[in-house]
Amino acid sequence: MAVPPDAPADLEQRFPETRLLMGGLIAVPNAPDFRVPGLPLERGEIYACMAETLTLGLTASLRPARLGALEASSVRTIAHAARKAGLVLAATKRGRSF
Repeated sequence: MAVPPDAPADLEQRFPETRLLMGGLIAVPNAPDFRVPGLPLERGEIYACMAETLTLGLTASLRPARLGALEASSVRTIAHAARKAGLVLAATKRGRSF
């Protein structure tokens, strides 16, 4: 697991079974009619990093996962809490956002 800027440029060529994602778009529940000013997002969508922050804010029992090394168990815990809050993956991004 790595944050895309940490991954080598030839990662997918060296490891064809690997799929490098630059991020994800998350659909907010109840199709809210809002836009994030200045970002190229559809109504009702936020970036996965924003959804992570939102999930941590909604779930007082979770500690921020960005402190220290990234662990698969932390990712699974936050993903579970996000699903419970109604946040779902809308799309993955393979290129830069803007």
